[in-house]
Amino acid sequence: MRLLGIILLIGGFLWIGYDVAVDFPEHQYEEWMWQTQNLPAGETIQRTDAVSALRGLSLDLKNTYELVFIPAVLMLAGGLIAGFSKRRPSV
Repeated sequence: MRLLGIILLIGGFLWIGYDVAVDFPEHQYEEWMWQTQNLPAGETIQRTDAVSALRGLSLDLKNTYELVFIPAVLMLAGGLIAGFSKRRPSV
């Protein structure tokens, strides 16, 4: 069981590391590009259009960042399993 806990800890850590280093910045850039391309053309835009675009971007990023909870729970479970597992006696 201890090995399972350590695997869950490492797996959750790698998952969060990938999300932070690769997945989230890429998604944030793509969402920002989509929001800015859907704004009206011109040098100035209406306040309502800007607020709507910022709100859409903020809500999408909030929903994406909530996914960090899944690997965090894996790490918690792994830590609890590894911590409470009986250790083999050393020879």
